[in-house]
Amino acid sequence: MKTMNEHQSRPAGNRVNGLLAALLCGLLLVPAFAFAGKAKTDFSGAWKLNEDKTEMGEGRFGPAPKVVVKQEGNNLEVTRTRMGRDGQEMTNTAKLTLDGKEVTEEGENRSSKSTAKWSDDGKKLMIHTTSSFTRDDQTFERKTEEVWEMSDGGKTLTIQSTTSSSRGERKTVAVYDKQ
Repeated sequence: MKTMNEHQSRPAGNRVNGLLAALLCGLLLVPAFAFAGKAKTDFSGAWKLNEDKTEMGEGRFGPAPKVVVKQEGNNLEVTRTRMGRDGQEMTNTAKLTLDGKEVTEEGENRSSKSTAKWSDDGKKLMIHTTSSFTRDDQTFERKTEEVWEMSDGGKTLTIQSTTSSSRGERKTVAVYDKQ
């Protein structure tokens, strides 16, 4: 059995090396714990509107009945399908980056600028879009703010939307079931 004096007689270099090794291990673990739980939600999939759970709000047009989301790396592609005024199926595809950079899309008589940004915990996605439409030589502007969130273990997508235009403000809560 060693006595206290035998422990104290150990070379100082061994104690320093041990402390450096412990410190180095601690420094390597800190980033792993700092980023734990910050994985971003993956919204990919085909989604169908659950009309029973959706709050449509006021207005002629509600949320799209079908949404397909492709999320790869820093890119998000959202295709929304709805019925047009003439009964024909219409699709609209928006491509966004998930880093907060503005994306501009041009179309016939319309343009839009969108940004997508994650919540601090990476669980919600906020999409801000400003759209301009030209009809009969008049230009109209519409601003939309969406908050996307998953629940039920990835089986339910909820999109809370607030739209402001010259016609006023409209709020909807669209609930989609994964197909």
